Amino acid sequence: MTQQHQAPGPYGLRPPSVTEARASLYAVFGAQTDEIWQRLTHRAGMPSTGGDDAALPRLMEAMRADHDPVVALCAQSLHIRLSTYQHLTAAHETIRSAQ
Repeated sequence: MTQQHQAPGPYGLRPPSVTEARASLYAVFGAQTDEIWQRLTHRAGMPSTGGDDAALPRLMEAMRADHDPVVALCAQSLHIRLSTYQHLTAAHETIRSAQ
């Protein structure tokens, strides 16, 4: 998987990555992860190797739509992290520009 090693943003946070999405699935599903990953990446229109982090929103959407509620819950967790990162980054930029 191609992961962009992004420098920490405000407050030392990094946005979630495709690699972390797969790791979250592995933590729950273990040996079943490969089968689930194949299904999700196919549905998201991305390579089974994961692609780059720009594909994360498509992957999260495929995860949300999955028939397994635990996969959908993993997607919700990633969504919360991404949304929090985006909001904190925007707030930090607003504060910095006002100084």
